[in-house]
Amino acid sequence: MTGKVMAHGANNKMVGKALIEMKDPDGKEFVKERVELAKSKGKFWQDYKFTDPTTRKALPKEAYCEKTGDDIVCAGIYKR
Repeated sequence: MTGKVMAHGANNKMVGKALIEMKDPDGKEFVKERVELAKSKGKFWQDYKFTDPTTRKALPKEAYCEKTGDDIVCAGIYKR
């Protein structure tokens, strides 16, 4: 709920980083939005852009997230 990465399936270097101020290439503050959606909805889908680890290009991504205790757990897929 603070924007700190606790686990990351594609990049271990992200673990432990505070990303609350992170923006996607369009300027969307998707981490802040994620926290607000978790507070208001608990379970939700979120669209944003993120760097694909394979192509290294910022691509549209969709994530399903659920609030569990003080954490938000998300799994995402790139939309190609």
